[in-house]
Amino acid sequence: MSKTDDPLQSLYPFLHGEAKDTDAKNATLLESVRQKAQHSLDIKQRFFTDNAQALINVAHAVAQVYHHKGRIFTMGNGGSSCDAAHFAVEFQHPVTTGRPALPAMALCVDTAMISAVSNDIGVEHIFLRQIDAHARAGDGLVGFSTSGNSDNLMAGFRKAREFAPHHHRFCRWRWW
Repeated sequence: MSKTDDPLQSLYPFLHGEAKDTDAKNATLLESVRQKAQHSLDIKQRFFTDNAQALINVAHAVAQVYHHKGRIFTMGNGGSSCDAAHFAVEFQHPVTTGRPALPAMALCVDTAMISAVSNDIGVEHIFLRQIDAHARAGDGLVGFSTSGNSDNLMAGFRKAREFAPHHHRFCRWRWW
């Protein structure tokens, strides 16, 4: 493999080129990890500072859904689908001993449904179709998105709002 074919060269260009001793290379790598960890912490701290009230509102909305015997549905694309799945699992399998399992469904984990709908009618319909099939008045929908405007998430929220005239609890909130 030539140097230009090495995918690590584009990720860590400072490791390539002139020969470096192992200690210097390790120190450079450790500094890179330290900077990335600090950047991640800074972003998380800023998020919680900037969105404290929104997070409290979401917690209250989720509690209301469960108080009224509703279910939570989650959705997201790419890495956000992992966040959506994790959020749902926290209710189905709570880590706190003695807490009951609560109904929560990650819409992004059904690969057969996602690939069938994407192939047959388009990716913008994947969450809409699942909400149409499973959701009812009194349920809640949480969307995870980096951009906040993915067409398939927005279509899912629009579909969920169709339940709102009868039960105002359904999908009055979203979080990304």
